[in-house]
Amino acid sequence: MPKYNEVIKSFYKNRDSKKSLDMSKYMKDKFSYLGIPKPARALLQKEFLYIATIPNIARLKIMSTLFGCHLPIEK
Repeated sequence: MPKYNEVIKSFYKNRDSKKSLDMSKYMKDKFSYLGIPKPARALLQKEFLYIATIPNIARLKIMSTLFGCHLPIEK
């Protein structure tokens, strides 16, 4: 399971200074960016977000069993 720090490190490892400046300028220098576009950022965080949601899905399944409701995650 990737830890939060590992995800942050991978973001910093894959940052792009040129794109970072462009992104900041686009937002009128109100925010700082690492310069990672959405498709690349999605790939970097994909495993972390998937693993982070597993306990929540398990909790939802338990609740749906206890209360007899059907959730969209059930098939």
